Amino acid sequence: MRQNNNDKKYIKNLKNISFSPIFILGLQRSGTSILYKILQETNEFNTTTFYHLLNFNQLLYNFENNLEQESKKNLDQYLHNLGLSNRGIDDIIINANYVHEYPYLFAKQHYPRMITQKNQWLSDLLCKKIMYISKNNNPILLISTHENQNFLKLKEIYPNAKFIFIHRNPLFQISSSLKAWQYVFTKKNIFTAILSDWYDKNYQNPLFRLIYKIYYSSPMPPGLFEIIYHTKKSTQYYLGNIKKLDESDYISITYEKLCESPKKIFNNLKKFLDIENTLDIKQYINPRNPELTKEVKILKQYIFNKMEPYFKNFEYTVHL
Repeated sequence: MRQNNNDKKYIKNLKNISFSPIFILGLQRSGTSILYKILQETNEFNTTTFYHLLNFNQLLYNFENNLEQESKKNLDQYLHNLGLSNRGIDDIIINANYVHEYPYLFAKQHYPRMITQKNQWLSDLLCKKIMYISKNNNPILLISTHENQNFLKLKEIYPNAKFIFIHRNPLFQISSSLKAWQYVFTKKNIFTAILSDWYDKNYQNPLFRLIYKIYYSSPMPPGLFEIIYHTKKSTQYYLGNIKKLDESDYISITYEKLCESPKKIFNNLKKFLDIENTLDIKQYINPRNPELTKEVKILKQYIFNKMEPYFKNFEYTVHL
């Protein structure tokens, strides 16, 4: 969905727009998406949706010309024509209001998928556009699985930022991540193709598919060890730096407790976020007990040894 930048003439309208960001941070397959969806349903926050991300260059134009609903309808039709109803890797519904990670914009413009001094202008612009067209003063809620080793820099860039960290037993997080990568390189995933020009362009190349199939699906695939390494680095960064944040600026929850005690976790989140909401979040929770991949089963002790302090901090176990 390539677009001209129709927003240029309206940028001046953002001059006095401010925002207070709240970041949901967690590793891939740790529960970030379902948490974001739950908080979106409270209507207490402005969020980044597929509509915002795929129509970034005409958000202001659509708003000023009363074209938002038509544009959302067209986007829904576009997704329908592609046969895209969910993400493929799970059952999360895809439509114009689907909430997604903001680093998508960075990748589209060849920036790293983390907010830095160089690309801050882009995250600022996205937030200001959303605040302007939302016509409210709700804080903006952002989600990323790429900022786990960057939250101190985020706090430096946005001093008023708050953070919600979500954690998951690394065995299940790593196993689920491996399954997701195996899935998108076994059969073309339309959802991934929309988000990644690189994937969309190269998937039809048989050599490309073969290389990545070997990387993620061969016995003891190299890609698994990359996932383990990334998880280790992220968990080490969290444990080593979380105390550098003021306790009033963050809350940490686990995917397991969210599933086991949704009302209790939601109450904790409401207190942290200073909201009063009667949403019954149990309707959005679908606890699963997925089978670990055979590779992760074999490497359970190895994974534990790589990140033992993290396992112990959250009382995770390898005895499943």
